[in-house]
Amino acid sequence: MTAEAIYGMEMVTFDQAAADKQANHCAMLPFTRNAFDPMDFTPMNLTGLTSSTCTRKTTPAFELALSVLFLSGIQHFAQAPEGMAKVPDDVKHF
Repeated sequence: MTAEAIYGMEMVTFDQAAADKQANHCAMLPFTRNAFDPMDFTPMNLTGLTSSTCTRKTTPAFELALSVLFLSGIQHFAQAPEGMAKVPDDVKHF
């Protein structure tokens, strides 16, 4: 249903250089990797990288948009239930 072939949220969590390039990398993916096959990607980390020494450079709105923009037969969200308790109701409803 999907094919692992890209940097996902796990790379942003472990590598600051990947976190710095996340927006640019994600803007390219719909036209390259995701143009021909579903991809396994972990979007929607809305409350930040709590267990990481990296600093995320994107916004929660950016993360929410990834869950719509990226095609995947099985969509995996990187947001923990504790984090979802902190987001606004309209985000929870979406």
